[in-house]
Amino acid sequence: MKSNISIIISYLLILIWFAYSCDDKGSTVIPPAPDDQTGQNQNGNGDNGNGDNGDNGNGDSNGEPEDLVWVLDFEENFDGTAVDQTAWSMYHSAGHTGYGFRRASAFTVEDGLLVVTARMTTTTNNGRDTFALVSGGMTHRRTYTHAIFEFRVRTEECPSRVTSGVVLTWPASERWPHDGEMDIYETLQRNVNRNPFYTIIHYGASNSQVQHVHNVSAMEWHVIKLEWLKDKLRLYRNNVLVWTLTSPAAAIPDNPHKICIQLDAYAHQMNANSTVRMFVDWVKIHKQVPRAEKDNYPSWMEIVP
Repeated sequence: MKSNISIIISYLLILIWFAYSCDDKGSTVIPPAPDDQTGQNQNGNGDNGNGDNGDNGNGDSNGEPEDLVWVLDFEENFDGTAVDQTAWSMYHSAGHTGYGFRRASAFTVEDGLLVVTARMTTTTNNGRDTFALVSGGMTHRRTYTHAIFEFRVRTEECPSRVTSGVVLTWPASERWPHDGEMDIYETLQRNVNRNPFYTIIHYGASNSQVQHVHNVSAMEWHVIKLEWLKDKLRLYRNNVLVWTLTSPAAAIPDNPHKICIQLDAYAHQMNANSTVRMFVDWVKIHKQVPRAEKDNYPSWMEIVP
């Protein structure tokens, strides 16, 4: 009997000891998490050192990425009888790298198409009539930082090999090549039949370049689309993804650009009896806006990372 009492007393002592080894709620005490696991750091209240209240520059005050969508910001179908000068500015200048001249007279709008014509003709330069190669270029009046540029285009053959059809973006700062240039569609002058044509990205103070070669003829109609995101470029031809550029990161512009349409000259003269034409059917530009603003635009679509 005494031995049984001793055993009971021993059990009671063990239970008393265990109760005092726990906290006052009967649960094991867990040490607090380090500051970087609690949503706070030494700057306080989630501030990550880049802004107030944890704003990381890419989203809202909770550090979440901003919910953006693509919206159609501009559409040009060339349905009128002349270039819409409220949307476009036509050049009046020397030609590409000083070859020939760029004049508004090179542009016409015919049957729903923008037509840029290069030819030998008489033009006035510095008050004097000059027989020279005249072509054209024009720039859109709006600028964009990250956008989708899409257009339908073709360029005729050039037996003289002296013209290049180009749809490009140019930095609004005019700081070239430092702020980049994206030649989305460029035929160059090398091949009479415009096969191949190119997408060429210029960047950096030394005019570094990366390119994609389209092994098809630019004499045929093509729908070309460039998705310009913060960390990549995606290029589509006729609705098929043909190139994604993520490196070097410096090749992807992060400053405002504007789209331009040009038929560039690479010589002072061409065959006097010939013309070369570039045709653009339509142009669309999408930009990014917060999802809450999407209903202010004619159409919208999701952003694919």
